[in-house]
Amino acid sequence: MMNRILNRSQKVFLVTLWMILGAAGISFGAVFDLQTGALNKSMPDGAVIPMWGFGLQGGPITVPGPALVVPPGDTVLTVNLTNNLPVPVSIIIPGLLPASGDLIPARNPDGRIRSFVKETNPGAVSTYTWTVKPGTYLYQSGSHQQIQVPMGLYGAVKND
Repeated sequence: MMNRILNRSQKVFLVTLWMILGAAGISFGAVFDLQTGALNKSMPDGAVIPMWGFGLQGGPITVPGPALVVPPGDTVLTVNLTNNLPVPVSIIIPGLLPASGDLIPARNPDGRIRSFVKETNPGAVSTYTWTVKPGTYLYQSGSHQQIQVPMGLYGAVKND
């Protein structure tokens, strides 16, 4: 009898805690540690093409980058990005707004904007955060998009 009451009490406590955190705007989210890097990709005709890509920390660099699957019910996606390339990179997800702290544009020396979000310099680590809605999205570099996306800096985000 006591075990049954204790289990019921634990369940009530957890449900209550979950409701309080949700009402306070605190949500649980998915965290991914990504890295950038260079790779050589073999094409069907035998040509070897130098590319850039994303990979999970400690894993291989791939094109496209790994799929970031946000568990159902999670509303926050956080990416810790380690940049192993010789140029600054950033991450955007078209259709989702980044956290306000990430909205720091990077400019070229002539004043033109090259990224609408903060950049991660070579050898550095930056954290990017989004509030996610259910759906499938593309994540990609937000820096020098006309160069970095065709080089392979893109992947998929899925949230059901």
